[in-house]
Amino acid sequence: MKKIVCSINRIEGSGLCAAMLMPFKSLKGYRNTLVGNGFTLFKASAANVLLQSSHNVVIGKCGKVIDKGKGNKILAEE
Repeated sequence: MKKIVCSINRIEGSGLCAAMLMPFKSLKGYRNTLVGNGFTLFKASAANVLLQSSHNVVIGKCGKVIDKGKGNKILAEE
């Protein structure tokens, strides 16, 4: 099982969301961590972070978060 840590990035641009954690083919998309990323330069039409998988952690100031998974931990400010 692979876990991803995405930290201290500046995300710019526009779209549905800046970060999306979800299953894709054989990848489960769970037990990942987003920490300390900068979303202020991104214009999201839905949310800055969209969680559609389980047991992920989001830490930091990231704006709107939509959580459609289970067991996710969101320690964030809008």
